[in-house]
This record gives sequence, C-alpha cells and structure tokens, in this order.
Amino acid sequence: ICDTLRPMSQNIRVAMSEKLPCIFLAHPQHRKPAFGLQFTMDQYMHVKGELEKISGAAITDDALRQAIKVMNRSRAARREFVKLAGEHPDVISAVNRSAVLRSAWFMDKTEHAEKLEALNAELAALPVCDWKGKKVVTSGIICDNPKLLQIFDDNNIAIAMDDVAQESRAIRVDASESGDPMMALAQQFADQDYEVLLYDEHSNQNRRGEYVADLVKKSGAQGLVLFMQQFCDPEEMEYPYLKKALDSAGIPHIKLGVDQQMRDFGQASTAIQAFADVL
Repeated sequence: ICDTLRPMSQNIRVAMSEKLPCIFLAHPQHRKPAFGLQFTMDQYMHVKGELEKISGAAITDDALRQAIKVMNRSRAARREFVKLAGEHPDVISAVNRSAVLRSAWFMDKTEHAEKLEALNAELAALPVCDWKGKKVVTSGIICDNPKLLQIFDDNNIAIAMDDVAQESRAIRVDASESGDPMMALAQQFADQDYEVLLYDEHSNQNRRGEYVADLVKKSGAQGLVLFMQQFCDPEEMEYPYLKKALDSAGIPHIKLGVDQQMRDFGQASTAIQAFADVL
C-alpha cells in the first residue's frame, strides 16, 4: 500500500491503544495458492478472536454465513445500481451516484440493500435515457469528493462505469454462502483480480490495463478519468502499463493528482473541461 498508509495502523496503535483496541490484519501477496489461503484464514481467525474478546460473545459459523448472505445481497444491489446509474445519468448525477455508493459503508447493510433495491426498481422502470452529454469511466482508489464530482455535473459529463477501489472494485466478488465461512472469505479475497493494490502473478501480460480498456468500451464511455492519489507508489508504477493499454485501444484518458485534503479544484476543473471538449 501507499507510503502514507503503511504506518497508519502503528500510529493508531500508539496514539489510541488505551482508548480503542487496534486489531492488525495482514493480507498475503500470494493470496491464491493453498498457503496464501491458509495465511488469510489464520489472519481472519485472529480478528475473529479479538472481536470475541471485545464483545464477550462467540461468533458462530452460522452467524458468519448469515453475514455473508447480507453482504452478498448488498454487493449485488450496488452492482445493479452502478449499471442503472450509468444508463440514467439524467436522473442520477455524479454527486448523487457517489453518495449512494458511499452510504453503504456507513449504514446497516440490510437496511441499505432494501432501500437500494427499491431505488433500482424505480430506475429500471424509467424510459431509456437519450443522454446528450459525454460519458466517462472513473478509475482510482477513492473518488468521493462532492466538490470534485460536481465538476462532472457542471460540464454535463456522466459516469458510465467506474474502476474505483472504494466503489465497484470493492463489490466485484461475492463469497460462498455454504461450507466453511472463513474459507469462503479467504477465497473471496483470493478471487479478486485486476486490482492495482493486489499482486498479480500475470502482471507481465498487462491484464489489468486490458481489463480497464475493455471496461470503457463495454460501458459506452468515450474516455477515462484517472484520479491518482498523491505519493501512491502502486498507482504511479502501474500508470505506464495502463496508459499503454488505453492508447492501444484508442481510448482518450486524463490523469489527475488528488488527495484527501484537496481544497482547490480550479486546476482539476480546467483539465476536466478541456478533456470533455476533445471527447
């Protein structure tokens, strides 16, 4: 992960350990082989044990399976929303699209899924949208700043699909609802691919770059906007390969440096406006 995030757990442990328990979770680089799956399971078992100490109650396999079902339902509803939002940008703005997806991280998952399924049903019943503006795919680790997204809405730019870790990358893969729930969770992590923050044993084939280029084509977007976190080594190292794949596919793109403390959006606004003009 990024240099700015590597010491985060240690900082929290030092600064807040007396008031707030800190449970450290390490994921393996080689997550797909049997030894990687076992390592992930061991880590999850450690987290489970620590949570049981805090709560004073045992976490049963049946409870875990039920939680997996809830999460699978939530992911399915969000995937459907992403698809429908891309088809109805006249109703779902870039700002509102982000707010709906972001709310899933803070609301009770069952309640959120119910509300989102109702919203999806209303969107699916709408007539086909004849969008006169431009459509893009967004990519990056996080893209949820309302002021930044408002630039898209102000310039009649719709988000047809995303390759954002905090949005669609987080909901691509479901976990098995049967068998050992810990193995199901470990396997779910192992099955996540095309992720810049996870090791890819086939990285020399530029699979992720080709995947993102294909995502843009299938979504009907005219280009891609990459929001690159400042000082993020994995994203910066990947960019040449991503650019190569996008250029080979004839897909226009723009790269914008962002951070979580961003206050001045003038440069980003100018760049996005100029990009929309050439699409």
